[in-house]
Amino acid sequence: MSEVNQAREYFLGGGVSSRVNWTRGFLIRMALIGATTIGMIVVMSMTQSVWATLPGVIFIALLFFLPQLRTAAGDLRVDIAHGWLQRLALKVIRWSEFDPSAESVPAPLGKIACLAPSAAPGKPELAVIEHESDQYFSVVLRLDGLSTGIVSAGEDDFHADKFGALLRNLAEGGVVSQVDFAVRVAPCEPDDHDAWVSEHAAVKSGVLANVLGDLSRMIPRIGCEYLIWMVLRIPTEKVKERLADEGLRPTTEALAEAVFDLTGEITQLVENAGLRPRFGVPPASLGALIRHLYLPEYHPDELQGITNAWSGFVPYKLDPTGRALVTTGASGKWFHSVGEIPREGWPAHAVTADWLDPLVVGGEDEYRLVLAQFPLIRAKKAIRRAQAATAAALANEKGQAGSVSDGSDAYKAEAGTWMLEDISVKGASGVTPVLRVLVSETSMRNLREARTRVEDAITAAMGAKEFSWADYDHARHFVTMLPMARGAKQ
Repeated sequence: MSEVNQAREYFLGGGVSSRVNWTRGFLIRMALIGATTIGMIVVMSMTQSVWATLPGVIFIALLFFLPQLRTAAGDLRVDIAHGWLQRLALKVIRWSEFDPSAESVPAPLGKIACLAPSAAPGKPELAVIEHESDQYFSVVLRLDGLSTGIVSAGEDDFHADKFGALLRNLAEGGVVSQVDFAVRVAPCEPDDHDAWVSEHAAVKSGVLANVLGDLSRMIPRIGCEYLIWMVLRIPTEKVKERLADEGLRPTTEALAEAVFDLTGEITQLVENAGLRPRFGVPPASLGALIRHLYLPEYHPDELQGITNAWSGFVPYKLDPTGRALVTTGASGKWFHSVGEIPREGWPAHAVTADWLDPLVVGGEDEYRLVLAQFPLIRAKKAIRRAQAATAAALANEKGQAGSVSDGSDAYKAEAGTWMLEDISVKGASGVTPVLRVLVSETSMRNLREARTRVEDAITAAMGAKEFSWADYDHARHFVTMLPMARGAKQ
């Protein structure tokens, strides 16, 4: 076996994803074109004038050609979802702003409720979020890092294998439909670090004292705080099936307790995979985490002012440029941007266990949240997808015989073959990963620089073929960054 094959990750994404033309945007455009055409026929029959249909003709032309336009920069595809039509729609339905005094949670979250079961009265509670609109529950686990420092490539591969086995076990178990891992990268605060050094440094003079002083001034510029959360998405129907097997009625209390018990069982699998669950996040801690994402000046462990899971939401609005979501805290304004790597943007090469290092390590200049979402797929279904992707890639490659190509079809065919071997022979996982990034800064100028650093890390260092920001739609995409297992197609 080659070294490349040993180091690769076993995810259904990038190389084995075949191009789908029937996207939601395409279907919406077709529906609008059909409705406009019918309207034009009605208008023409009533007015007996062809000129009366001119607005409809112009509208249909825009629907056809607007998605093919490019901005002056030439690097961002202009789609209706990022154009004037959506901006108008967001303004009408007010998804681009939020006022906690008018509603408890942002509209894109739909109808949700926070349940708080515990092992016994007086014991710590677990925040179980019921997503009534989407029919699933989500829970959050706080994880500790491995604390191993720099490790060898062999150790990386060992941890990657155990992680792949965890995803496969969860997928085959059928209870969990999606697993998210959120890594918060926060710059070190110089004042906090100086206070720690002053408290712990026993040496007050001499060369060693000078060295400690130099380190104290340098570490905040190159150091970061890393916090990790794991989010589980459990379909409501699976919880009801468990209650039915036990002869229990699916009351709200019974559903919450069943999710609590399932979380305990899943936590044991997570521990067996080498990860280190610290605790299940209770409602107040979830509220503190939500507030921290909107207002990074508050630490996610700071509970002052938090009474429940929803008290972490703060007022926000879209910046007039459309490039940021704006919140205001005690220290001033915060500007946030959300971006993601689409499925077709994954790199055309083997992805190793340390692929995210350039994005996670090196975020000392701004607040980042790196969210990796893994919608789980059972091995049988994953094999069918890999077979279909391989067949499609081979057909495209054969159809382009004798012409110049970028080699992507040949790579997809090879990647599909790898996937079939990995799933059927090596017991690897079948998932369709989604990668999102949230960056937060204190000014638009700093945010523009932070966005450039993230783009460089993803496209240059990580080799992704495409990365896009959710400009004009950051309010709705920010919701996908919250620890609630949203935003990834099931």
